[in-house]
Amino acid sequence: MDRVVGDVDGIKLHVTSLDEGLSGVRRRIDRVEDRLGHVERRLDFYSGPAPGLSE
Repeated sequence: MDRVVGDVDGIKLHVTSLDEGLSGVRRRIDRVEDRLGHVERRLDFYSGPAPGLSE
């Protein structure tokens, strides 16, 4: 029974570590989405052809 308790404790530790890592990934994704939204808003201000390109 002691081995089972030890195994469960180890699993809890690993799950906690994975959860913390996943939280970090989610924060990074949120920052990327924020940056992408900012770029999209800036592009909406410019409605002509891209600078330096001729039609």
